[in-house]
Order: sequence, then C-alpha cells, then structure tokens
Amino acid sequence: MVDLPQETNTSAASSTLTETGHFTRITKRITQELEVWQSLRDLTSLADTPLENSEKLTQAARSLVETLSVDHVGIMIFTGGISSGLVIAEYPDFGLRGVTVPISANSYHRMKEGRAPLAINRIEDAARYEIERSILERQGIRSVAFVPMFAEDKFIGMVGLDVYHVYHDFTDEELDTALALTSQLGLGIRNALLVDELRKRTSQLEFITNLSRRITATFDRDLIFKIAREETLKVVKADHVSISLLAGDPNTLRLYTLTDNEADERELASASTGLLRVIRTGNPLVEADLSIGRYIDYQQWIAAGLHSAAFAPLILAGRVVGTFNVAHHDTNYFAALDLDLLQQIANQLAVSLENARQYMDAARRADVESLANRLGNALQDYNDLPSLLLNTTRQLADALQANRARVRLTVVPTGTGMLPPLPDKQDTDSSGQGASPATPAQ
Repeated sequence: MVDLPQETNTSAASSTLTETGHFTRITKRITQELEVWQSLRDLTSLADTPLENSEKLTQAARSLVETLSVDHVGIMIFTGGISSGLVIAEYPDFGLRGVTVPISANSYHRMKEGRAPLAINRIEDAARYEIERSILERQGIRSVAFVPMFAEDKFIGMVGLDVYHVYHDFTDEELDTALALTSQLGLGIRNALLVDELRKRTSQLEFITNLSRRITATFDRDLIFKIAREETLKVVKADHVSISLLAGDPNTLRLYTLTDNEADERELASASTGLLRVIRTGNPLVEADLSIGRYIDYQQWIAAGLHSAAFAPLILAGRVVGTFNVAHHDTNYFAALDLDLLQQIANQLAVSLENARQYMDAARRADVESLANRLGNALQDYNDLPSLLLNTTRQLADALQANRARVRLTVVPTGTGMLPPLPDKQDTDSSGQGASPATPAQ
C-alpha cells in the first residue's frame, strides 16, 4: 500500500468539495428555474378567470411567494386613477383584499416610465419615495418591493413583495424574476378584466332592457320615480337617489329626492347649484368630495351625511332637461363607477318622463274639451241663471279637484247701455247657498 502525501489528500478533498458546491449551485439554480416555470404556468391559467374568482388569484399570489421567497405578496390594480391601487389578491391572507392602498404620483410615474421595480430595502427610506412609513410599520413590513404590472404596454397595476421581521436587500436577479412573473400575471389579469367587462356589458344590456320594459309601461310619474330608484339600487350601491328637473322658469330647479314612499320635492335657484354644471355641459360628472363645492345642493347633501356623488344629464332631443343623481356617505366612493351605465339609466328616465308629461298634457286637454262639451250642453238645460251658475260652478270644481268654488256677480249701473241688474244680486258657491252681497261696480 502506497501512502499518498497529505497535500494530495487535501487537494483531492478540496476539489471534491468544490465540485459538490458547484453541483449544489447548479441544482439550486435548476430548481429555481423550474419553480419560475411552474409559476409562469400557474399565472397563465388566469387567462379565462374572472376577478371574482379569489381562489385562482390567491393561488397566483401564493406561487409568487414561494418562487420569490418573500413573506407576503399583494396584487393590486388601478381602478380610480393613479392615486391608489385596489388589492384584488394576497397571500398569506391578512384581510387586505378589497382594501385601497394609496400610491404617490412620484412612485407611480417612476415605475410607469422606468418599467422597473421599486425596491425599499429599509422602511426608513420610505419617505424618499413619498411612501408613508407608518402604513408599512403597521403591517410589520421591514423591506418591500413594488413591481409594475403591464399588459399590452398599459400600466394596469403592481405587485407588492413584503418581507417581515428582518431587513432584506432585493437583488437584481430577484427583481428581474419578479418582473418576468408579474409581466405574465399582467396578461392574465388583463384577460380577466376583459372577461369581466364582457360579462358586465351583457349584464348591463339585460338590466337596461328590463328597466326600459318597466319604466315605459306607465305614464304615472311617481311610479316612474319609484321604478328608477329600485332598478338603480340593483346595480349602483348608493345611499341617495334623486332627480332634478328644470321648471318652467329656467332659473328654478326642482329636486326630487326618491324614497320608498313619495318623492320629496323642493325648489332651488339653479344658479346656486352644482347640478347646473351638468345641465350646461351635458356631460356626466363624478364629485369625489362634495365639500369642495359651495353649492347649495352640495351643502344640503353634506348636511344629510352624503360626501360623494355622481350625476348624469337627462337629455331629450339634444336638450338637457335635468339630471339623475346618486350619492354615498363615503368620499371618493364613485371613482370607479361606470358613468356609461348611469347615463343609460338617465336616458331611459328622460324618455319616460317626457312620455308621462305628454300623456298628462293630452289627458288634461281631453278633460278640458269634455268639460267644455258638458258645459255647452248644460246651458241648454237650464232656463234660470242661478241654477245654470250653480251647475257650472260644480262641474268646474270637480274638474279642477277644488274643495270650494265661488262665482261673484257684479252689479252694473243702469243707463250704461249694458244689461240691467238681476233682481237678486248675490254670490253663488258650489254648495248652492248664497254668499256675501255683490260688490257694487266702481
């Protein structure tokens, strides 16, 4: 047996360790790549998944957590502009789904224009990115990275990678992997949004068809108001529904607050209302915070505990005749409201109210003509003036739905070339009893 020198044994052992370490790194690298591909496959499955399917979205968030080795992942989409993101999924579940997260304009534009993640390795540096540190601290976050999510070059949201308990320095490799995964996630969510949009449009078409059928089946304005409120609350979560209509006087606006019972009507000087802006422009409007305006209608709504609103013009033959309004107790509530849907409701409402008005006008003219015919026939049935006046007064009172009607006769002095006065000069009311003496002519 030949003994090898000790240096040779050490060299061989070192070489073996080096090869083992290299093999371990290769194995780890391959495992990581397999995990990435597995995550990509999982994220691709989102293509036909509606956003309401929280299980699929949670699975996507979990896949990101396991692949990127972070403590928590939140997936957010932009729904109300660039100032906030809506959490649509997270893993683990900390109850943040549905929560709106504020985003600084600087951070938004930085990710959008640079198309690169924003890493905050120490929450003490959050202020540099105009991110409120207290929000991160309340969640126990020590390090965080925001990864922009694009779909067809549109910045639709972002993914938050959270690390708790210890600080973590995000590496370029980690951020590149996160960006690749988020890119695939963005395509899946974009497709999911399109699926949701298609389903929503189909649902809206069914809703508008049903609304049109119900609201055009009556000429009763009060019933139209009731139907409009009932149907609107099925698709819009609002604490207040109202309708404003221009009165005969263009300076006056009649505001009808719709309730379960009769509508509450009040008159406002149109020039002092915020609704006048909608009437003048003919465009729908969302008011995120009613307190910013000093309009009389805004102040009345604020006094009732309402803080945000959305308005749609009532347009008839190219002319704005009023507005359809919804309001909510919370500020910024209608940021994501589909104004197109609100406008479609307003269009149906405008047509129905106009049909009801024309029907009432036609019915009123028919009543007047019928009354004129009855009065004309009655003139031939009476030979004495008191009986004729009494019958005519009664019919006028019935037609006008009056509780009391009175005819006053004026004495005409003789010698004026006019008819001589009647022997009994007195008022006659609809009850058939004499009233106060007639007033002499001046």
